[in-house]
Amino acid sequence: MSDAANIAIMEHLSLHSPLSIQDFCARFSSVFHLPEFHFDAENETEWGTVEFEHVEFNVSKPYEADTLRGWDSTVPFGCNFGISLILLRSHKSPTHEWALEQLETPVARALANEFSTTVYFHRTWLAPGQNIARHAQFHPNVA
Repeated sequence: MSDAANIAIMEHLSLHSPLSIQDFCARFSSVFHLPEFHFDAENETEWGTVEFEHVEFNVSKPYEADTLRGWDSTVPFGCNFGISLILLRSHKSPTHEWALEQLETPVARALANEFSTTVYFHRTWLAPGQNIARHAQFHPNVA
């Protein structure tokens, strides 16, 4: 993940999916026409990241259920994927308004439809120790 000094804002989404991190990120990349994700892991979680047009997409999937909620109380119960949409300071419009309208909302809606699950927008990170709890839900479109 990018250094905090380079981050303008970070929007946090979460959802539940039975897919592996690799399969999830492959579909994520396809939906948004992103380059391939790069993967890594540590003791409690695995993740994939990709940067595109001054936005970093970070997808994490802890190995154990409810770990995300244990790390962040704003994560709804049952979510096993955490998605950070990281708007870098080098972006042409590094504001929450741009992130909400052009990044968070379209990404959440597309993911809800692609994975046929509810996507939760649960937190905005503004700076170290400065977070805003969010309570938006995006449901898949029903045909």
